[in-house]
Amino acid sequence: QGNYCYIGEGSTFTVLDVSNPSAPSPIGHLAMPGLVQDVVVFTNSGRQYAAVADDDAGLQIVDVTTATAPALRGYYNTGDEALGVAVFGTNAYVANGNSGVMVFDISNPIQPRLLGSLATGYSDKLAVQASSCSVFVYVSAGGALAVVDVSTPSNPVLRGQTSAITTRWAPHSLAVS
Repeated sequence: QGNYCYIGEGSTFTVLDVSNPSAPSPIGHLAMPGLVQDVVVFTNSGRQYAAVADDDAGLQIVDVTTATAPALRGYYNTGDEALGVAVFGTNAYVANGNSGVMVFDISNPIQPRLLGSLATGYSDKLAVQASSCSVFVYVSAGGALAVVDVSTPSNPVLRGQTSAITTRWAPHSLAVS
């Protein structure tokens, strides 16, 4: 964070030093068990981690505290294609292909723990945002947008869903403001 950029190159997790924006350079690599689909960085107990949606290898947790030596620390086999990931507080949210949205407790990054899930249709990317009284996950679901209330992580609730926004392509990114 700040001086580093984290990217997936096929099945390789790569750390780049971007402290000099005119000369970004790769400084760390880690072979992953699946294809890196999405990456988000979070902090836990003073250490830096990356939550990685790693396709058929599920949710992977990489310790990036030492940027030159990223290390796999935890994982959860999601049983489908982990395609998108977001973190809010001590929870990770995974867009998990045909299985929909999964919610994990990552307060212990070495042992991600499944808290709840919800079938939303084919889930590909997601974003999480808190309001004054709820936490919502916005997920691209089979060409539509699903809004899932995850205020109670063990019981995600579908609050709304559009009809298909596109019939030709599934959205592969989204942002909420």
